[in-house]
Amino acid sequence: MNVFYSGSKLFFLLLIIFSTVVYAQDNDSLKNKDIQMLEEKVDSLSLLIENLRVDLEKAISDKSPNTDSIDELKDSKEEPDSSIIPQDQRSKNKRIDELLRALEERPGALRFNGSATTSLQSGLKNNFNKLYAVSSFDIFALTSFGNGTLLFFDIEAIGGNGIDEITPTLSGLNGDVGSLQDVDGIDRLQVLEAWGEFTIFDELFTVTAGKIDLTNYFDNNKYANDETLQFLSNPFVNNPAFAVPGNSPGVRFRTTILGRFYFQVGFANANNSGSDILNNVYKIIGTGLKILPNTEWEANLHLYNYWHPIANDAAGFGLSFDETIFGKYQVYARYGKNSKGLSDWYGIESSWSAGLSFLQNIDDQGINIGVAYGITKPSGNSLQDERLLELYTRYQINQWVYCSPHFQVVWNSLGSNNNYSVLGLRVHFNF
Repeated sequence: MNVFYSGSKLFFLLLIIFSTVVYAQDNDSLKNKDIQMLEEKVDSLSLLIENLRVDLEKAISDKSPNTDSIDELKDSKEEPDSSIIPQDQRSKNKRIDELLRALEERPGALRFNGSATTSLQSGLKNNFNKLYAVSSFDIFALTSFGNGTLLFFDIEAIGGNGIDEITPTLSGLNGDVGSLQDVDGIDRLQVLEAWGEFTIFDELFTVTAGKIDLTNYFDNNKYANDETLQFLSNPFVNNPAFAVPGNSPGVRFRTTILGRFYFQVGFANANNSGSDILNNVYKIIGTGLKILPNTEWEANLHLYNYWHPIANDAAGFGLSFDETIFGKYQVYARYGKNSKGLSDWYGIESSWSAGLSFLQNIDDQGINIGVAYGITKPSGNSLQDERLLELYTRYQINQWVYCSPHFQVVWNSLGSNNNYSVLGLRVHFNF
């Protein structure tokens, strides 16, 4: 009995141990399966996250602008005489035009750009040897709402009227003057330009509407159109005989054929007013031709005809020509003439000017030498023709800064017997 009891006790003890071992093995097996399943889920989740990351980076890359190309365009605008600058200039700071085109690929992106210019001038006569300073800056805001759609603003401030206060001429010795300071001594800002532009059919048809500057489209010239970087004298920025109203509400329609020939029409309110904009409408038509494009002999010819409502729709016409020779020498010419009715009202019968400039890069810095001569004929037989000569040298200090000394001589100022010689220094910043 005791043996049977002892055997039974041993049997049950062995059974309990065996069951425990089997249970432990089963439990470990289940745990191993759970761990394996968990590891497989983690690996699957990691793979999913990696695929999502790759897809997200690809989507961002497809939709984001090419910042390198935008930076390159910013750099390219620093050289205003580059062949990439389009002939249809949109603003006096023509170096932003390529950025405008780039922004067409960045719908909704708002970009700011600008420039600042300071000029010092002094006459060489004892009575006119005071030093006159003028400073100005422009802030540009530009954006695109899709391919072929641009929106542009130019906010400007100017301090000083320059040496023209004591050496008055028919057209001005500094094209960057016109103080915006009020009589209370507070400096003001002005919206110089604010327009939208719409282009369809690959530049076949373009509409520009808003507060526009008609000289940017009808008297543009590649080498004599920017008082902040090229010639400083007004007659070498725009045609003195061009009887055009200041920036005002208007619209321009342009069609371009084969990228070489264009025809355009412009309308603007002569009073710079938003009230009754169909009253006193200034009208202008123009055409142009590009010769030997993208060569070292590229040339551009612009012709235009206009009618001024305040002068009983009296008419005038003008032309502008520029050409590159051997890729380094740059020539320009302008001519304009008004009818008797318009010249009697405007004070200028005709004008012409011509110039030559030379651009050379030394140690990756650009040096430009320019000379121009022009004659402006006032209305009235009792006045003499005013003659003007300008010589300047522009040195590019770095990517953002330009410095240029200027020498100007004017004969028969305002049609009189007064002659003046003026020395000047201009510093220009791009940012």
